[in-house]
Amino acid sequence: MDLCLLRVHYEGFFVATADSLRYEGGFVDDLYVDPDILNWMELIGLLRRGGYRNIKALFYNRQYFELFDGVKTVYNDATVLEMVAEMVLEGPPENGEENAGEHADGENGENAEGENVENGENEDGQGGYDFVEVEVVQ
Repeated sequence: MDLCLLRVHYEGFFVATADSLRYEGGFVDDLYVDPDILNWMELIGLLRRGGYRNIKALFYNRQYFELFDGVKTVYNDATVLEMVAEMVLEGPPENGEENAGEHADGENGENAEGENVENGENEDGQGGYDFVEVEVVQ
């Protein structure tokens, strides 16, 4: 399989309000991973080889979801496999599918407002056909 982009946010912090969640500050690195071999130990090894230290928690945002609705914790092989399934997702969930969410993007590269967006990303740069964001809390 092709490599997938793993965008790593670190040394920032989550900010929650009544109906939203965002990640502020910190830095962003892009890492490319082979989803066919990614597991918990490989992910931790990749992050350590990349210079990330004192990792206390890992989170990812599900494709086509706002952070508030889509943030998930990564803590073992099973959760890494869930993240990998998101990485190789080839399009937004169809209406009526499990967990489609009201914030899911439209089809054919358009967001919910019908605006054309690159690589399936929504207006906040979230989502995409081969993209999962990972927040590393150090």
